Amino acid sequence: MKINLLDFGAVADGITDNTAAFEQAVAACVKAGGGTVFVPAGQYVSGTIELKSNVFLELEAGAEILASYDFSLFKPTRRGCAWIARSAALVNPNLMNDPASRVNPCKALIMAEDAHHVGVFGHGTLDGRRESGKTPAGAGMPYLVVFSNCTDVFLEDVTMTRPGSFTNYLLNCKKVTIRGLHIDSTGTACGDGIDFDGGQDVTISDCIIDAGDDGIGLKTLTPQEPCERFTITNCNIRSKFWGCIRIGPETAADYRFITVSNCVFHDSNDGIKLQLCEDKVFEDFVFSNITMDRVTRPFFITNTHYPFSIYSNGSRPACGAMRRILFNNVSAVLTERRHLEGVGPHTPYSGCLLYSLPDGVMEDVTFSHIRLACLGGGTVEDGQKTDQPDLLDYVGFYPESCLQFGTPPAAAFTLRNAKNIRFNDVSVTCEQADGRCAFAADNVTDLALEQVRVQNVSGLLRHHLCENLSVQNSRGDLVTFNERQEAAYDDAKAKSAQMDQTIDEITRLIDSVSGTPVTFDARKGLTLDPATAGVLVLPMIDGCFAVTANKQPIARYAPLPEYRCKTMFACHVPCFDQPVTLAIDQEQDVTVETVHGMFYQA
Repeated sequence: MKINLLDFGAVADGITDNTAAFEQAVAACVKAGGGTVFVPAGQYVSGTIELKSNVFLELEAGAEILASYDFSLFKPTRRGCAWIARSAALVNPNLMNDPASRVNPCKALIMAEDAHHVGVFGHGTLDGRRESGKTPAGAGMPYLVVFSNCTDVFLEDVTMTRPGSFTNYLLNCKKVTIRGLHIDSTGTACGDGIDFDGGQDVTISDCIIDAGDDGIGLKTLTPQEPCERFTITNCNIRSKFWGCIRIGPETAADYRFITVSNCVFHDSNDGIKLQLCEDKVFEDFVFSNITMDRVTRPFFITNTHYPFSIYSNGSRPACGAMRRILFNNVSAVLTERRHLEGVGPHTPYSGCLLYSLPDGVMEDVTFSHIRLACLGGGTVEDGQKTDQPDLLDYVGFYPESCLQFGTPPAAAFTLRNAKNIRFNDVSVTCEQADGRCAFAADNVTDLALEQVRVQNVSGLLRHHLCENLSVQNSRGDLVTFNERQEAAYDDAKAKSAQMDQTIDEITRLIDSVSGTPVTFDARKGLTLDPATAGVLVLPMIDGCFAVTANKQPIARYAPLPEYRCKTMFACHVPCFDQPVTLAIDQEQDVTVETVHGMFYQA
């Protein structure tokens, strides 16, 4: 059954609020046992349009649904998403009291929840009318389309533009078909094109995505809701700030059987971005027949610690396992974007990264038939660096390498802490002569390079602690560390281990606290009665500082510059036989990001 929106009093003048008309049209479809709400050409202003089971929204060519500027007209999903910064949960423990309530409800222009056989199609437009610096109050919302706990979802042919947040957000949806969307979210800082929080049996095809943030992102924020059996094909994607395809870094559940093929990526920081941050798995991924143009990091693959969900296993989850990942027939032209206006201070350096922390698993990764056109221009000194820090950032910024690594030691690929990594029929060329090797590998077991061709670089591979190294039918020098480089490497690893231990001690202490804390302004301090012991927690702070009691230091935090980031901090506060005032002694450009400090009495 097809129902015309105009029959319910809708006015297509771009001014009149049509929220009630859409609600009545959907209700009429439900009463009829299902059907389609047909939206003729014209401009229709509306708040949330909630679809129900067996109800579709069809947009005629020339039809535009415009998000209202009245923020009160948007309804939140009942489920919401489980994303919550661990530091925010510490500041407001009530956020963690009822995980079933799912903090962060999603307000959307088009919404469906607990529905089946539902969707939006047609050649019209969904316009969120939210742009940075140009939008009335409520600019952070709405999402354009949110489907939560739905089955048999269809999104087809619609143009989507100017969302307040993600353009499409599908939470734990199954049997999803997305085809032929035209997305432009470049005016939105968090304007991801298509995002999933869990999901199974999904096909995304023939979409053109020009995203303000990630193009297509797969996330898991609930342990029982994995991402499985995704097919992404025939898409053209640009990410203004981050990745064209991003899997993770929200990894509270597993990811399996992900295929991406026949796609074009361009003008982005990252092409394929895989970030595993918790004790889960990435298994059986295939990326094939992909072309990238002007991408800073075609491959960015990391296995680190980072808590994203209310369900995260503590403030610093253990590392997970990545295995059986294939990249086949991929060509990429690399670029440098750090000089571009508006890309931000965290823009990465050009080059590919395959990296795991030592306690993570990264194995059985194959690169076959790969063509990389790199910038070159690296110096001999860059190629001799062996003191790169580890990716131990655990709270402040997303787990990226751009803050810590600086210029990579390889012209094309830097590898660390992995096993059974294979490069077969790989070509690396540099636009400018490069003083670095094409590849740099540290602690990589069973590394095989076969038919690897390099041009305009100083060598093929710089390697250290790489057992069972195999190089066949490949040209270029193999370089090992000299004594000075090995000493610098060992020193950097010792500093990393010390910092890692410090972070572990802090996070174990944070995870041990219980009860309701005394909250105070961390910039003014807290006065305690005599004989009061406990734990002091600072949820978000940056810099080097000391915690003092009556101006006497009881704890100090002084990370090396390469490990400086917004972070959580905790320390024991012993008993004193007199009243004491706890304070933060600014030793070096400390920044207190929040007025909140917490004291948990023992």
